[in-house]
Amino acid sequence: MLRRYFNRDRLFRWVIYFRRAHSTIFAYIFGLANFTVIQYYLLIQSIPFLQYIFTSFEAFVISFIFTYVPICVIIGWLDYKRGFVKREVTLTAERNPFFRDYSKAFDKLIQGIEKLIEGKPEEALNYLREAREILRRWQ
Repeated sequence: MLRRYFNRDRLFRWVIYFRRAHSTIFAYIFGLANFTVIQYYLLIQSIPFLQYIFTSFEAFVISFIFTYVPICVIIGWLDYKRGFVKREVTLTAERNPFFRDYSKAFDKLIQGIEKLIEGKPEEALNYLREAREILRRWQ
């Protein structure tokens, strides 16, 4: 009975679900909460001027969220649109062997279509066969 629920595939699937939720949701929430607590009790509590501005922890958290979150969204948007995201994706794709083979096969397919348009079906078939051979290792 227990083997039905605790087989290896299911266990690996649960680990993947756990890692995804932990790394994408809970790590951010707990990290943000940890950061605010540390900043308030180590920074705000030790500087008298800031104690007058942030009279309580709740006031600090509210002002922190209303300034920090929009700033992070703007910086994240700028990075995504004009920063390193495009370069990072390009470098990752270049290092991925599946992407390299897929790109080569796509180029062969385009060359085959060009040969068909030119009226050379024999050459087109050769390009299509080359594309199929490139992708065969991923089947």
